[in-house]
Amino acid sequence: MSSWNTPSGSIGEYTCGQSLTFTFSASPTLGGTILYVLSNNTPLPSGLTLAQTTGVLSGTPAYVGTNSLFNFDVSATEYTPGGATQNIQSFSIEITTLTWSTPAGSIGVFADQTAISYQFVATPSQPGNTVTYAQLNGQLPTGTVSPVIIDPTG
Repeated sequence: MSSWNTPSGSIGEYTCGQSLTFTFSASPTLGGTILYVLSNNTPLPSGLTLAQTTGVLSGTPAYVGTNSLFNFDVSATEYTPGGATQNIQSFSIEITTLTWSTPAGSIGVFADQTAISYQFVATPSQPGNTVTYAQLNGQLPTGTVSPVIIDPTG
């Protein structure tokens, strides 16, 4: 039976829309090879995958409207010529949303032919992560110079 090197419990807090990589680790105790699979019908957050041969959890967590805790089980299964043995461990991951400093709603009323500049500000839940901005819906006013430049630094 494999022996886990990664302790059970939380593997951390990650911001939705930011790529992540986390490696689960277990050691073979019978001289076999290990495969990592999700167990007990516990899903990963949308946008993440688990590589069976390496134990690498990676991807970009999908948008969550509120901070969300996901619990899941991983089996480190050791395969030997004599068969397979499982060692299941429980983990959790928190996917957090961005914190907006810019209030929602209208950015103002402006006169025709007036140049404007407006700064949107959002803070990632983890220091060191970057925030990328994009216009998802709606229309900019007629006559807006195209392309509109969205500075990813805010």
